[in-house]
Amino acid sequence: MSAYVNSHSLRVLVVDDHELFRIGLRQLLESEGFDVADAGSADAALRRLPGLAPDVVVIGMNRPGARPAA
Repeated sequence: MSAYVNSHSLRVLVVDDHELFRIGLRQLLESEGFDVADAGSADAALRRLPGLAPDVVVIGMNRPGARPAA
């Protein structure tokens, strides 16, 4: 992964209700040099966004607290 992307400058927000998945993905991304934050729900992610300003957001398909798409 790091051969293709300068990961040291990218901030990633991982949003998923499965804690073990969040932890595993966070550890993987951090081992590649990414700055990673995580949230367990859509609402928690939205609360973190203003101070975090992530470059990439990884979102799980089942998002507790997410509003349905219009």
